[in-house]
Formats: sequence, structure tokens, C-alpha cells
Amino acid sequence: MIRRILQAARKHPVTFGLLVLGTLAGAIGGLYIPVDTHPALRALGGAIAGFYFALFPLGERLFD
Repeated sequence: MIRRILQAARKHPVTFGLLVLGTLAGAIGGLYIPVDTHPALRALGGAIAGFYFALFPLGERLFD
């Protein structure tokens, strides 16, 4: 499984870079959400949301 991920990352470096940047931006943005929960949970939720937000427009390119 890791081998397939690394092969896809080598085949589409820009796509995977955008996924990583979306995940990081979501995690950082999650820390700024004014909700009364633990910061780690906000960062995790933001990272998941950022990943899916970046994955949605790039999804078709991942299956080439």
C-alpha cells in the first residue's frame, strides 16, 4: 500500500503537494476556529476537512 502511494506521488507530485498543503492549511485553520474544545481536536478536524477540501477537485487526477 505504501509503495502504491509513493508511486502515485512520483507520478503526480503537484497533486500530492496540493493534498499535503490542503491538509496543513486545514490543521492550522482549525486552530483558529472559535470553538471550546481541545486544540488538538480542532487541528485534527481541520486537517481532515482540509484534506477532503483539497481532494474533491483533484480526485479525478488521482485515478489516472
